Amino acid sequence: MKKIGRLILILALVLTLLPCAAGGESIEEYGEEIKNALDSLMDAFAGDSQQAVNTARQNVMSIVSGAVKYLARIAKYDGRCVTILTSMNYACVSWSKGSPWSGYMEQAYAANYEVFLKGANGAHYVSLSLDSAVLSDPGYTKIPYDIYHNCVRAEATFYACTLTSGNSVIPVKVYDDFLDGDGEEAGIFGWSGDLFAYIAEADYQAAAPGTYTGKMGYSLRGYDGGDGHEYNTGWVGGEISLTLVKPGDPVEYVVTAEASPAEGGTVTGTGSCRPETPVILTAAAEEHYRFVNWTENGSEVSTEASYTFTPAGDSHLVANFERSEYGITSRYCFVALNGEIPEPLDFAVPGTRLFIWRVYGDPPEGMYWTGGYSVDGQLLPPNEYEFTMPEHDVTADAVCLPQETLTVDLSAGPVPVPGSALYACGDMDWNDPEAFDCYLMDLDGDGTYDLKLVPREEDGHMLVSPLGGMLALSPSVTKDISGEHGAYGTVVFSFTPPAFDSATSDSLLVLPADLDTVEESAFEGDTAIKAV
Repeated sequence: MKKIGRLILILALVLTLLPCAAGGESIEEYGEEIKNALDSLMDAFAGDSQQAVNTARQNVMSIVSGAVKYLARIAKYDGRCVTILTSMNYACVSWSKGSPWSGYMEQAYAANYEVFLKGANGAHYVSLSLDSAVLSDPGYTKIPYDIYHNCVRAEATFYACTLTSGNSVIPVKVYDDFLDGDGEEAGIFGWSGDLFAYIAEADYQAAAPGTYTGKMGYSLRGYDGGDGHEYNTGWVGGEISLTLVKPGDPVEYVVTAEASPAEGGTVTGTGSCRPETPVILTAAAEEHYRFVNWTENGSEVSTEASYTFTPAGDSHLVANFERSEYGITSRYCFVALNGEIPEPLDFAVPGTRLFIWRVYGDPPEGMYWTGGYSVDGQLLPPNEYEFTMPEHDVTADAVCLPQETLTVDLSAGPVPVPGSALYACGDMDWNDPEAFDCYLMDLDGDGTYDLKLVPREEDGHMLVSPLGGMLALSPSVTKDISGEHGAYGTVVFSFTPPAFDSATSDSLLVLPADLDTVEESAFEGDTAIKAV
């Protein structure tokens, strides 16, 4: 439509610029001049000379230009003037390419007749009355017609055609396709007759069941020799509709479609359709997915989510989707974009720089945070907490491990113990607030010190020694420190008190050499202590 609009504008400009031909000052005189110019162009086509065709074409344009200006002056301009030029130009282009051109010239003659000759007094005309026809069986079908004219002679030509239903085609031939009738020189004359449309038996049987439609074209022309020369009304064209119904179940194609992957989106527009019927399939992506393309038998057919096509048979198409975002699972932490107020993310676009944030609070019961992070089970380097989102779902962890049981056996003397495992075991006091050289710890809260803890700067451990209070806690005491700090959830302090040596007569009590504090309450009666 836009091309036609532009062509009309160009032709209007050409008409304005062309010099006005010295034509007659009546509508019918201009019509005669245009008809004669078109006849000259027809002769040029027959002569096969490009120069002659160009000259004749320029002559038509010049005369039409003068006619347009005349119609404008008398306020009877008719837009079909442009049809004369466009049809004539299409004929010239087709002739130069060796393509059929006569139909365009018929349209030019017909437009000239309608604008300039038909309305003039005494103008000649020819018309056809022919109804749409329904064909039922192979063989001949009679189609009545009536032709009216006021010419000395009129002729009509009918053209063979085809009927179609989807991809199935039935040819139709026409007999009595050229009709020539003489009229009376004065008054209206007409005649009636019959056309015969013919369908071959083989063509009918080969066609699929269904409703077939088509159009049969015709053209008319009138002549008048009353003034000593042949008068041409110009070609008047048209067409009639033909219909044939062949019984049987109509052919239908089944169109199916699927989404890949199934969770990536949905498709609509599937079902059955008649042949030559356009089908519209529509793909809609689900959240976190995007549409990629339509494929049929593994080959891409469209990259548009809404795909219109005409099936040639049963069809199965696949709407392909891909992830636009991937999921994030977090444990004991959350993942966010870097910012002062991080917002936890459940999905992220591949290539996004992300940061892991520790969830404040205690680790799950029986667990402790190691201080590190991992992504999909791969530990990040120490003090690292960022990563780039890959093209798959990920799991981010603040690495937590089960707390263990620490056994501290004091039977043989002082033992180095990680400081983090001791702070929650009992009440601690400095033995000398001014010296700050060691701690004293009461494990059971009875007011008696049970352990001495001496800090070691080299490894952060404490050297733990038993005090007299451990005699009452023998053989062991267990402290539950789960949920506190460090890798240990339970600390077991074991201590085996010294045994009396039954081989000595004075009942010597042998104490460990490193037990540097022994309370008097540990003995009954007089006691003598000496180093052995």
